[in-house]
Amino acid sequence: MHHTNDTTVLAHYYVQRGKEAEFDEVLREHRAGLEESGLINRDVPTQIYRITEESGVSTYVEIFDWRDAEAPGIAHTHPIIQPIWGKIASLCEPRGDGDMPFRFPHAKRLA
Repeated sequence: MHHTNDTTVLAHYYVQRGKEAEFDEVLREHRAGLEESGLINRDVPTQIYRITEESGVSTYVEIFDWRDAEAPGIAHTHPIIQPIWGKIASLCEPRGDGDMPFRFPHAKRLA
């Protein structure tokens, strides 16, 4: 959950083995949905990284900037974003004891 006014998101997605191609498509849909809904800062390009561990499992890191501090709260009930987040959740899995299948830490972008 978002607890600060920092607007840069460093999303970590722990993708199920064999679901990477499908997840790639959902991330493109996510970016388009965030743009369509007007919830992200379009002046800052989204960055996406895929980390493949020796075991073959993948972690994705998606970096984007919310439009403002209110945008994350709006996204939680937005009709465009919610179905996409459901797809993301269905393709991810927890890693380790008590881990979530994804994390959304917020950060303050420094110059």
